[in-house]
Amino acid sequence: MRARRLRPILEVRDRRAKLAGIASAGAKSRAGERPPPAAAKFVAIRNYIAIEVDPGAVQKTLDEATARCQLPACEVLESSLARDARDAPPHATLRLRIAPQASAAFVDAIAREGDVIERRTQSEDKTEQVVDVEARLKNTPRAS
Repeated sequence: MRARRLRPILEVRDRRAKLAGIASAGAKSRAGERPPPAAAKFVAIRNYIAIEVDPGAVQKTLDEATARCQLPACEVLESSLARDARDAPPHATLRLRIAPQASAAFVDAIAREGDVIERRTQSEDKTEQVVDVEARLKNTPRAS
């Protein structure tokens, strides 16, 4: 018998991707020349997956997911195992940063460990922050 919970067993999120901007090939500037290619965009992508496993397998599933996360492609940012009450089933959360090319395989492997009850992807444009930091670094005087 499976215990039903309201909170996710495992949460996987926080991967970053760099997406190149693409200018239209047919676009022309005012002088009749092609415009320069669009600047690169930096997008933070968060994948969230909630799975349900048997209460006795929560620790094992968390340990396996944590072990699957290996540097340099993956870095564990936060990991927790908790119960809401003494007799409540345990729940775990795993937050990590993972390279875009490794993300799909990692999430798919986690999904096979139990019943997927939620899967979600969110993205946020971080281009402005990256450009700002790059400009600050470029304009910072270097020590001799």
